[in-house]
Amino acid sequence: GEAIIINEHVADGNLSIQHVRSIFTLTLQHWPNKNVIKVIVLPPKHPVHTKFSRENLGLYPYQLKKSWDRLIFSGRGSAPQQVNNEKEMLDIISQEPNTIGYISDISLAKQYSGVKIVEIN
Repeated sequence: GEAIIINEHVADGNLSIQHVRSIFTLTLQHWPNKNVIKVIVLPPKHPVHTKFSRENLGLYPYQLKKSWDRLIFSGRGSAPQQVNNEKEMLDIISQEPNTIGYISDISLAKQYSGVKIVEIN
């Protein structure tokens, strides 16, 4: 199944679904240790992005993008970094501190050192 993933150095890998929603809508921008959260996303039309948006955030991709645009336009948030595919997603998250993203298959994440699966509670 799909999973939300973070860089292994992110202090707390234990997030509520509320946290996840706030992070991916860019309303929560700092980890508990005050580091800035770096959100990594797949392209809006990517099936994994669509599924993630619908199932975890309760939003269609266009609604998610709208909420980003509002924050970015007002200077209250910076745009998520977009990657082309899940391999790029894993490459970045395994190497860059403070990153969070998602993938379609939990077993992919297990092949990467530096990647932690988020426990949703």
